[in-house]
Amino acid sequence: MVSGFPVTQAQIRVWKATGIASLGAGPGAPTLDGWPPALLEAAPGLRVLSCHGALSPLANPFSAPLAPFCALQRLSLTGCGLPSAALDWRALGALRALAKLSLRGNALRALPCAVGDLLALRELDVACNLLESLPGAAMAGWTTLTLLDVSHNQLRCLPGEVGACASLETLLAGNNRLAVIPAQVSALQLLKTLNLDCNRIQAVPPAVLRDCGALRTLSLHDNPITVEELRNTEGWAAHDARRRQKHDKQLGSEVLGPGMDEGADAHPVQNWK
Repeated sequence: MVSGFPVTQAQIRVWKATGIASLGAGPGAPTLDGWPPALLEAAPGLRVLSCHGALSPLANPFSAPLAPFCALQRLSLTGCGLPSAALDWRALGALRALAKLSLRGNALRALPCAVGDLLALRELDVACNLLESLPGAAMAGWTTLTLLDVSHNQLRCLPGEVGACASLETLLAGNNRLAVIPAQVSALQLLKTLNLDCNRIQAVPPAVLRDCGALRTLSLHDNPITVEELRNTEGWAAHDARRRQKHDKQLGSEVLGPGMDEGADAHPVQNWK
């Protein structure tokens, strides 16, 4: 319960002095059905709020409102098992200064389009949830996003609007149910890392290999596509040249570590999760 959650005066002073608040449920500590009154008092001045495992799945938008945290730049609500209904999505979308958002390790089945209103968002981590889809309309507005982690979900497709995320440098979508890489990924000129391990990918669009000029790390392990098929895909030579350029020092010293991994397995792997 909120009233039973241990918040010391020293913590409150630190929150107000630094603009940073952290709540974590240690061994035997109670979980919150809502925010402690002391946290709500400090909310307008907070820039960073981190809550790991401290919110109960029984929390709701009334007991754990987000509107008071109007100055937040970083928000982390992780490992709480929160369902989608527990979050005040409209208030979340109104946090216009929010640059980093982590909702990792919850029980989210959907992301409402309100997340598309986070126009300053640079990093979004929604890994380890139950997501079956992503809101394409919202993704079209993520033009400042540099990192997107949607790994360990139940996604069957990536919306074509991912191609509108013009600033994206890292896309982590491993351990899903993806069978296709949308051709629109080829528009991501700043993309450096694309991880699609443990999916159902059978082919890579040639345009992705050819046109993603910054792509150095492409990982497709534990997929039906084999390394031989990847090598025979149009555009591989251009991607391979960039990949090798990244590891010139390793090649020069004749030390070929895991960094020279070509990105796929010798034999197809079927994933039926």
